[in-house]
Amino acid sequence: ARGHKQLTDPPAPGDLGVELSHDGRQIAVRRGFGDVYVASFPEPGEWRRIVSNQTEGEAVTWLRDGSALVTSGFMGSNNSLWLHPLATPGASIRLTSVGVEAFQVNASADLNRLVWLHSVDDTNIWRMPAAGGPAVRVVSSLFRDSDVAASPTGALAFRSDRSGYPEIWVAGPSGENQRRITGLEGFTGSPRWSADGRRLAFDSRLPKANGDIWTVACDGPGLECTKPVRVT
Repeated sequence: ARGHKQLTDPPAPGDLGVELSHDGRQIAVRRGFGDVYVASFPEPGEWRRIVSNQTEGEAVTWLRDGSALVTSGFMGSNNSLWLHPLATPGASIRLTSVGVEAFQVNASADLNRLVWLHSVDDTNIWRMPAAGGPAVRVVSSLFRDSDVAASPTGALAFRSDRSGYPEIWVAGPSGENQRRITGLEGFTGSPRWSADGRRLAFDSRLPKANGDIWTVACDGPGLECTKPVRVT
């Protein structure tokens, strides 16, 4: 159409979002299913990839001075806020002190402020008697606790993202003494106990990697567990 100029010509599925810097001199596009590219505006010239491997459709916003982007996205963990300096592409910083389960981030044009939507699916673990009767909540937090497995002795292993990443936690039969036993900082879950209740197997998908099977040995009254060992 007259007066319109095509700025990008990406491969499929194309550029799915666009964000101008506050001074109107830079443009960021969300390309495909997880990358963000930046160029000058209105004459783009060379496009530089600043963000890689994030979730399709999450928000992108500029800092007031145009030195960095902030995104809300999923990079091997929960949806979080991420800071991406333009001077060092790939050196993304997860803003762990704020923005856990953050969506739709935006930055103020005249104040050093961010605004975002915080949305959490609070999942808890319950026990129900096989003979019937009321359910009793045994594991809960402000985040998702799920994927539970009980050992032959009644000890519980479950996935929780309360520490920022989905990790494996263990607890006593009534949910007492909850402890995190992994710190792999990927997507970790599917715990399964051995027949004697002394070993625990689970899977974990580390960032930019395939999923693998890991094991730990857990024994003693306090469920002391060894460090995870990757077996595949």
